[in-house]
Amino acid sequence: MKRLTILATALAIVAVSPACKKGDATKEPSAAASATGSPKESPPVDPGTKFVKKPLTAGVKRTEEMKADSTLSLTVMGTIQQIQSIETSKKEEEILEATNNAITKLKVTFTEDSKSTAMGGNPAKVKPSAINGKTYVVVSKDGKLTVLNDKDKPASKAEAALVEKHYKMLGKPDPMLVGMPDRALKEGDDVPELAEALAKALKEHDEKSSVEGAKVSFKSKDGETGIFAISLTIKNGEGPFKVTVPLTGTMVFRTADAWHTKMDLTGPLTLELNEKDKKAGAEGGGKLVITASYVYR
Repeated sequence: MKRLTILATALAIVAVSPACKKGDATKEPSAAASATGSPKESPPVDPGTKFVKKPLTAGVKRTEEMKADSTLSLTVMGTIQQIQSIETSKKEEEILEATNNAITKLKVTFTEDSKSTAMGGNPAKVKPSAINGKTYVVVSKDGKLTVLNDKDKPASKAEAALVEKHYKMLGKPDPMLVGMPDRALKEGDDVPELAEALAKALKEHDEKSSVEGAKVSFKSKDGETGIFAISLTIKNGEGPFKVTVPLTGTMVFRTADAWHTKMDLTGPLTLELNEKDKKAGAEGGGKLVITASYVYR
C-alpha cells in the first residue's frame, strides 16, 4: 500500500510538471509555471497495524512471570496499620498437546509460587505455596482437569487445587487471541473485542470478583509488537471489607502471531465500609500494582 502511494505521488508530479520540448532543454519555464511552483507531496497514509493470529502449538515453551503487589493503610479506633502483600508466580511451561486452537495438555514447573506479607513496618514473611518448586502435567479432557505429579501419578488434592487455579482456561481457546481483531488498527482505535476478552479472562481467573467498565484501545506500534491501553474496575466482596480497584495500564502483543508478551496495571485500592465500621472510625485505602511478562521459545 505504501509503495503504491509513493508511486501515485511520483506519477502526479510528473503529470503536472512543466513540459520540456525536445531540443529546448534551456528554455525558461513559463510565468504560470513559475508562479505555481512544484506541487507538494501528499503525506503518507497510515495503513494501520495488523496482528496475524496464530494459536500456540505443541512444542512451544513459555516462561511466565506474574506479580501482584498491594499496599493498604487501615485505621481502626485511631490505630494505623500498614499492610503490604506480594504474590509472586514464575512458571516454566511446555505445551504437549493442542487442538482446535486450545491447549489441552502441558508440563509446568512452578519455579516460584509464594506470598509475602509485611505488617506495621516489620520485615516481610515469605510463605512458599505447596506447589513451589514442583513440576506437574495438566490435562484437560471432556471439560475436566487432571493434574499429575512428576512421577506421572495423581497430585494430592491440595496441590491439584492450587495448580487448577492457574489453568482454568486450559482446554478452551485463548480469549485474548480470539478477541484480537483481524482488521488493521490505528492509534486511538477502540478495540471492544479485546475489552470483552480481557474481562472474561479475569473473571475466569477469579470467579468471586466482578469486572466492570473494561476498555481497550490501540496505543502504538513498537517494533514487532503493538501496545494497547487498558482500563477497568475490579470489585471483590470477600473478607471483612468490599474492595474496589480502578486499574489502568497497558498490554503488549507480538504482531507476527498475536501472542501476549506483557501487561502492567496499577490503581488505587478503596474500601467500602459498612455503617458499623464507619461509626468505629475505620477508614483505609491503598494501591494495587499487577505486572506480567511472557517469553516464548
